[in-house]
Amino acid sequence: TVTLTDTTGAVTFGGSLTAATLNTQGQGYSVLFNDGGTITNDTTFANTGGITFGDNDSDLITFNGGLDTEAGQTIVRGTVRTSGDQIDMATVTLNGATTLDTTNNGGSAGAVLNITSTIDGTQAFVLDTGNADISIGGAIGATTTLGAITINAADNVDVGSTINATSLTQTAGTGQTNFDAAVAVTGNADITTDSVNMTANGSMSATNITLATKGTSTLRNIDISNDFALNADSAPATYNVNETVDVDNNVTIAANVTLGAGDSTWTISGDMNKNDDATFTPGTSEFIFDDASKVSHLYGTDYYDLTCETPGKEIQFEAGSTKNVSGTLTLKGEDGTDNYVVLRSTEDGQQWNINPSGARDVNYVDIQDSVNLGAPIDPPTAIDRGNNVNWWTDNDAPEPPPLPELINDKRPIRPPFPEPSEETLGIPEDGFVFYEEKEDTKKYGYAAGKYRTVIIVYEGKVVVALPYDKELELNPGDSATFEGEIKGARLKVYGFNFAIIDDEPEKLYKRRYIPGMYQATIMSIDGKFYIFSYNDKGPDYSNGIIINTGETIVRNEDVK
Repeated sequence: TVTLTDTTGAVTFGGSLTAATLNTQGQGYSVLFNDGGTITNDTTFANTGGITFGDNDSDLITFNGGLDTEAGQTIVRGTVRTSGDQIDMATVTLNGATTLDTTNNGGSAGAVLNITSTIDGTQAFVLDTGNADISIGGAIGATTTLGAITINAADNVDVGSTINATSLTQTAGTGQTNFDAAVAVTGNADITTDSVNMTANGSMSATNITLATKGTSTLRNIDISNDFALNADSAPATYNVNETVDVDNNVTIAANVTLGAGDSTWTISGDMNKNDDATFTPGTSEFIFDDASKVSHLYGTDYYDLTCETPGKEIQFEAGSTKNVSGTLTLKGEDGTDNYVVLRSTEDGQQWNINPSGARDVNYVDIQDSVNLGAPIDPPTAIDRGNNVNWWTDNDAPEPPPLPELINDKRPIRPPFPEPSEETLGIPEDGFVFYEEKEDTKKYGYAAGKYRTVIIVYEGKVVVALPYDKELELNPGDSATFEGEIKGARLKVYGFNFAIIDDEPEKLYKRRYIPGMYQATIMSIDGKFYIFSYNDKGPDYSNGIIINTGETIVRNEDVK
């Protein structure tokens, strides 16, 4: 038996201490263990000056009974272990990488770990209680950001105040983990336990949050700078969500998970992925998709309120799927075609269905491959890219939006078209070819970049001959918009040619013109292009112009 009776100062054990019993009196002195040791019986430190365990990350002190240091501050470095007996501490400061272990080094029977006040430091912190409870009453990382927090195999975990750490990991939990305040993790939060409960004061922020449970969890006020994953750990899991969820990338709902959105508001920048074996109940929630720099892919979920009001945002709906929107469908871009909300299928040419049975607030949208199963939506301003059904009354798509204004006054001067003859069968070529700006444009070197061309036919019927031997027939009033990317390939023609419709298909490629009027608009999205026209003698390089990124040219032609 060792008895400490000082009144002030410090008692320091410079080497390992082995004793059956350690007694301390309730005076203001400190006790320091600079190495390790073993104390056989329950130990309560009554001294109020504080206890320091270890001065090296590898130090180990074992209490074969319980440990109570609540009378003063506890400073820890290394491992403090009991042989399946309870640990009680008040204020804890980490002086290095620290482990508190009530399992006797991984034994099956652990004991309760109770910390009634704050935990501070910047180092890693491991709590290992086997199947026993952990209770922390004060803030974790109260004045500094703690290092990585790891909770191994605990039963119920109660955190009564804030957590501020670089990461938070719980493995093989068997009870409920309760958060009664804000959890702020600069890295990842990975929690595997029966259930997670965030009280009315709870919240969690992290780079990625991954939850794996097998019971019913309550979540609220989630803020994630990357991905959010909801998983089931060996049994079905239910997550009920309240208030707000903000995810800057993707949300994944795994198999055997039921997600109840309640009246929460979700803001998602990336994808919404629901496994076919998961269940999603939208309640009266709102899902908002933002961040125009990312394309959002929507898989397997219905919605109450579905909202996108981010100019230029693209949302791709799962090909062949039906998205039911029972509350309000809000899809609103802004004026200018680059600012429209873009709605697409995850597979080009394969339709996706939408069924908005409630209110609609839809305008400035760019739609393709969509079947509306409800009443016509009739957005006032929209682009119909084709393969759309029932978006407009009588299935009559609106006129295309106004063409962009001319940014620079560089219209090419075209010579008069020659009269067609039997030899030429009309003008051999007419269209637009994009060349890199070089001293000798005849090198046919293409500039890398992206372009957009809009074609509108006013009179007659023409065929727009696209690259790769594809044609699109346009009738009066029809319009078509194409975007392409030139990557430096040496091509002879890359543009649009207009040809007459003949009864004999073999004549289609003779490039004969039907009298009519058309307008073409070319915009440089990214790159510098040399654009010229053809006349009866071929390319007319003398009348070429240069457009830079953001510039637009409008061509009106009357083909005789």
